[in-house]
Amino acid sequence: MLWAGLMAIVYPLGVPIGYNLLLRRHKGEIMAAGRETDTSLDPIRFLFANYGPNAWYFEPIVCVEKLVLVGVVVFFFPGTLTQLGITGAGASVFLSVYSWIKPFGEYTENLQGVSAQVSFVVAGVPAASLLAHLPRPQR
Repeated sequence: MLWAGLMAIVYPLGVPIGYNLLLRRHKGEIMAAGRETDTSLDPIRFLFANYGPNAWYFEPIVCVEKLVLVGVVVFFFPGTLTQLGITGAGASVFLSVYSWIKPFGEYTENLQGVSAQVSFVVAGVPAASLLAHLPRPQR
């Protein structure tokens, strides 16, 4: 039981931190022009291949986004409009991050990424409306 509790804290924090350390260690090679053919980067290519050289560090940000939007909000005011508001605020922050950093190599890919973030934010509006109109359980 203790081991499970410890890993529930270590894993969600350790993965983004570990990814960040790996990426920082190889920052120069990742930002170089020949990164696609550099075989020394093969073990960590999955961490940066989807992003442009200017966003070599973006995978840990994606991990934090998943942690915040899926793993953390479940502990705040479960099943309430406040929980949806917190989720919407978190989604809005990551929408801003995607819009500012533009992590993908091509304009159309960045547009698609920002559009996906917009859909996360906008999906909260109907969810909040539905939740607000559900009958309250009797206590």
